[in-house]
Amino acid sequence: MHITENKYHSTIKSEFKELIHNIVYRSRSLFHVYTIHRLLSLGLLIDFQYKYLKQESSLDICIELDLKQYGKVQFSIDSDSNYGCVANKESLKVLKNFLDNFDTGLNDGNPKGKWPFNK
Repeated sequence: MHITENKYHSTIKSEFKELIHNIVYRSRSLFHVYTIHRLLSLGLLIDFQYKYLKQESSLDICIELDLKQYGKVQFSIDSDSNYGCVANKESLKVLKNFLDNFDTGLNDGNPKGKWPFNK
């Protein structure tokens, strides 16, 4: 599915990227399911798909976000507590690469739409 861009796409991309930054660089590792679903919803608006994966050996819910050329990210959600996290180190690596290279399209004076707080 291809989403036709409109005048709000750059703003949505920026919010999406900021939310990823908060997930990657915050001092906590668990996030409420609302935060994860907010990320997934924003991603859909800018043409990043996600899907739920079967977990045979666990009661956790696994969601895979496809960031296209940047890779796929898995989130693991505990269905009892409604809190989840980035599922593995490879997913965290994909998110960091995404932050370094994803262009929001905003002309903020920084290359590729990067922010001053990027590490």
